[in-house]
Amino acid sequence: MRLAERTWPEVEAYLKTSPGTISVSVPTFTALACDVLTSLASQGFARVYILNGHGANIAPLQAAIDVPPPTTGKPMSLIRKYQEKDVETLIEVWFKASRLAHPFLEQDFLEQEKENIRKLYLPNAETWVAEREGQIVGFVALLENEVGALFVDPDYHGQKIGKALMDKAVAERGALVLDVFKENPIGRRFYERYGFRQDDEHRHEATGQPCLRLSYSPS
Repeated sequence: MRLAERTWPEVEAYLKTSPGTISVSVPTFTALACDVLTSLASQGFARVYILNGHGANIAPLQAAIDVPPPTTGKPMSLIRKYQEKDVETLIEVWFKASRLAHPFLEQDFLEQEKENIRKLYLPNAETWVAEREGQIVGFVALLENEVGALFVDPDYHGQKIGKALMDKAVAERGALVLDVFKENPIGRRFYERYGFRQDDEHRHEATGQPCLRLSYSPS
């Protein structure tokens, strides 16, 4: 990991009252961010974490992230904190991914889970979402050091979005634990590749399905 020093201007008009603040126009800010990200991508950096200091910078940063770096041809993914306005999109992502990974779950259970996500899970979890070109394509929800949920829109599988979300979870919590259905080969393969190890097996109380308890410790 490399940490860049803070040498970043702010978008004009917002901080002109603060002496010494360097302010630039939105197009200049976006172009600068795009050039920096493209430079890092050309040097082999697969993930870039941006610690933003001002809300006015979010839109131009997103515009820069949406430009495909020439080395990959694909836009970068932005990982940000969940906002309440995201709830219905997150449920759509969860439902699509869950239908693919959990075909053994009954429809009535999935419908009840939608309500639990809205009213129980998200209000009590620390959740991070992944965006691609301004669209939410995945999320990870944390309950202390437990990964309560990690789902990526199936249309975006294989693009390392799940890994980026898990990297964020590790950055926030370090060692992690989670449950995965035994009959979910998609999830099990992902967690095994990431470095999770099985600790236990038990029955999922609500469905009776066998579950595996996995843990991960950063090396």
